Amino acid sequence: MKKHASALPQSAPVLPKEWKGTVTTTSVGATNHRSPNHNDHVGKEKHVPGWNIHEEAITLTITRQEGRHLEAVMKSPRGHERWLIGAFSADGKQIQAATRGGACIFTLSGDTLSASGSGRGSDGDFDHWLNNYSATWFEFTAVK
Repeated sequence: MKKHASALPQSAPVLPKEWKGTVTTTSVGATNHRSPNHNDHVGKEKHVPGWNIHEEAITLTITRQEGRHLEAVMKSPRGHERWLIGAFSADGKQIQAATRGGACIFTLSGDTLSASGSGRGSDGDFDHWLNNYSATWFEFTAVK
């Protein structure tokens, strides 16, 4: 009789509640309110539709975790908040996360959490979604 492979462990580490770090974004257009070139900050007449780059400090707060499932809020010093949901991989080393305007994959290593992701314009209309897109990198360290 053929032996079946054993199932991967179904546990996830309990994450610290607070994480501090940076976000680095390259975009075409200002995909979301975190960009200093977004209409909310510069007005529609000064919106930068072409290539944008942007880096800033950011805080990640885990607001709820139930086993392999979590929700969190990312907040910038300017007060912009972005809610996200996520699910851990079976081995607890990665988290697939999604927001209203994009998705990323976090990798957990000790007290660091890093993620790469992409997003689309999230202002709620098709033109913004179609013409604004980004590549983003997050790097966090747990607050002890």
